[in-house]
Amino acid sequence: MPPPPPDRLPSISVIIPVYNAEKYIGECLDSLLAQTFKNFEVVLVDDCSTDNCIEIIESYASKFNGRLKLARMEKNAGSGSLPRNKGLLLSRGEYVFNMDNDDALTNTGLEEMYMLAKKYDADVVYCERYYEADADLETRSLTSFHKESTLIDKPMIEPSLLSERLNRLTRFWVTPWTKLIKRKLLIEHQIFFPNIIRDDSIWTWDLIFWGKIFLRVPNAVYIWRNNPTSITRRDKTPEQVVNFWLNPVILGVNYLNERLQQVDFFRKNPQKHYDLLESFIQDSFKHRTFVEARRQLNPYNVFKAVQEKFSKNLGEYDVLIPALCSIIVDEQASKDKVTREFREFKNSDSYLQNIFTARIDIWFIPESDQGDIQIVSDSDDKTSIKKATWVKNKIAYSIHSYAGKLDLVAKVTSNGRFDVILRGKDVRDPADRSKRIPYWIDYTKLTVNGKVIFDKLTPAWHDKPYHYSLDLKTDEGIVIQAEWLPHINND
Repeated sequence: MPPPPPDRLPSISVIIPVYNAEKYIGECLDSLLAQTFKNFEVVLVDDCSTDNCIEIIESYASKFNGRLKLARMEKNAGSGSLPRNKGLLLSRGEYVFNMDNDDALTNTGLEEMYMLAKKYDADVVYCERYYEADADLETRSLTSFHKESTLIDKPMIEPSLLSERLNRLTRFWVTPWTKLIKRKLLIEHQIFFPNIIRDDSIWTWDLIFWGKIFLRVPNAVYIWRNNPTSITRRDKTPEQVVNFWLNPVILGVNYLNERLQQVDFFRKNPQKHYDLLESFIQDSFKHRTFVEARRQLNPYNVFKAVQEKFSKNLGEYDVLIPALCSIIVDEQASKDKVTREFREFKNSDSYLQNIFTARIDIWFIPESDQGDIQIVSDSDDKTSIKKATWVKNKIAYSIHSYAGKLDLVAKVTSNGRFDVILRGKDVRDPADRSKRIPYWIDYTKLTVNGKVIFDKLTPAWHDKPYHYSLDLKTDEGIVIQAEWLPHINND
């Protein structure tokens, strides 16, 4: 399909904030050049880069035949918020899609999203799945931010009533690159990214409040690069971590409050208005990384960190608000004592023997009705293998090894896709059985057919499973090895 003529408005505007992206921006643009869908433009906004990424972008201009725009921020914004907003104002597309400058799209990504948007006349197309890739994009695994049991297998329109949508907020991950959005919706309702850290939540909630047709789809079109050198993943001091999570509380809650006041539903339901504000604040104070950083600081350290970082934004409250933050931190630290005691109990030998376990789920989607998985061998008498009858349209087994180590050999009886999921045991909160208690894993290694998928000393919470997929032929075998140890709390 040839690119559209220059005077034709694009169907999609792909907006990409750029900062020191010389290592990956070429691959990002290559994935856009490879799109089967051609009626799109690319709007790149440079946030005062200091490397050679602008020269690389300019070298691509002729390849896009006038469909590439490059703008620059006057001063560094420090995040993608303001560059994305500027890109939106420069865009002309019917729909808008946000990308990060080190990621990529599948070749049919734009086509799939646009066709679904037009078929359902959707204001928002939300992709529940995506591909997680290593730094060189060679190894990819299909994954999601959501529990497997909640994922859909066909397009589904969300309820139009906002009261029902609010009960389902956890179904919508806030990352911008999961959504294709009508530009008209964004402009009419002034849906911009607030200039705060963790701005994605407010922006996504705006889409849920104002989008009449919010379409969830099972399509995986985005390739997220697991880049350990990403700015957002670099090591931070405890003070920097605390300020990172307090930033939206101090600078964002007033912005969110003003946005809620513009929605008729919240004006008529002040309790719902308050509940959402409280949820937004609590998300920061309860986040694991905030809690861990807070334990390394006393309230006075928190007070000083907040005052030094935010005093210029607080006006006459430049002492009061840091003081309130330090009081809240101290109060929550007391509440955490119960949690720490429970974790210490979880780390006891008697508890570990029964709870902490290496667990592998294997799924097979055969190409023929006769396809099946055959378990050839497993570790030892501490391994439990159960067929998962609750998984639809798949042949699935759940394998537990209470030794914390697993060796499994299996084979398939037909061609098909084989999925390996490494996860932890489902541990429930004694006080509220509806809630899971995630636990930290310090030592993790997963090997599939001799290939190390995850190295040792890869930390992770157990409730975000590792997912790896591969295609197998009839009678082809697969060897899976896993080992891990739970986190030992040294507080």
